[in-house]
Amino acid sequence: MELEEIKGRVLREIDNYRYEYFEGAVGRPWPAEKLASQLQRLRSALVAPYWAEVARRDTYAQATGAETPPTCRCAIVADDGAGTLLAFDPAENEFLLVAKRNDVLESFGVTGDAVGCFMAR
Repeated sequence: MELEEIKGRVLREIDNYRYEYFEGAVGRPWPAEKLASQLQRLRSALVAPYWAEVARRDTYAQATGAETPPTCRCAIVADDGAGTLLAFDPAENEFLLVAKRNDVLESFGVTGDAVGCFMAR
């Protein structure tokens, strides 16, 4: 998958995002203003996509260091400016949140669609 294709996918996800709240779910639905703000924050956080190696620390054993995390080549697509990046793993066809720790990019178990991941930070 090419970087421009990934960028286009993110933009389409932002443009077509539909918030779903299910009756009986725990918590309260987000107000429309908060959703609009989060979508704008994601749009503002977008960067020119680039490839980077990411250590996948998605399981308890990987997160605690009991198991060596696998690494993968991901496209970095957004940077919130507060230490969290949004990446796309083409091998798994999923987005993930990534943090930079000691010059190493590491995931921490948040995966899914671009908008949902970004709003989960």
